[in-house]
Amino acid sequence: MIFYQHTDPKFLPSIFEKGLLARPWHAPEEGMNAFFSAILHNRDVVWLTTQPSTETTKADVAWARQRGFDDMAAEKHWMERANGNTVRLAVNIPKYSKRLAHFRTWLRKNPIVIVFEDGSARCNNASDLMTTANITANILDCAPPSSALWYVHFGDVPPKRIEVA
Repeated sequence: MIFYQHTDPKFLPSIFEKGLLARPWHAPEEGMNAFFSAILHNRDVVWLTTQPSTETTKADVAWARQRGFDDMAAEKHWMERANGNTVRLAVNIPKYSKRLAHFRTWLRKNPIVIVFEDGSARCNNASDLMTTANITANILDCAPPSSALWYVHFGDVPPKRIEVA
């Protein structure tokens, strides 16, 4: 199955030498990216998508505006790297690879405590730890509609499976 990763052109030599290297994903302490970083705390992953373009969809713009994220709604691309100069990579991963997981499905099947960058976890008003099990029902409130196209690959992707699309 073909997936995509959009990246800065300066990384191409390394990608074609070593592949896409799974690493823990870290994000700033605020916003949606911090939330996903906390969910995947210290898990080595390669993020992939079935979305061939980095152009922001109408559904994502509407989602952002509904939540008051006007700056996100104004963006023409959901990925801003290298001043918008990104390269689309086609990544061929067998659909039934044990290392490949649809992100939303993985969340539902793997209830884990969400750990933030500072090592802390959060609790609800009943003092229950925040886990993916008790937030998955509200995942649409936490992620744009295009997140339905996100996948995580738990492990490196060798160069032979990658080409510029």
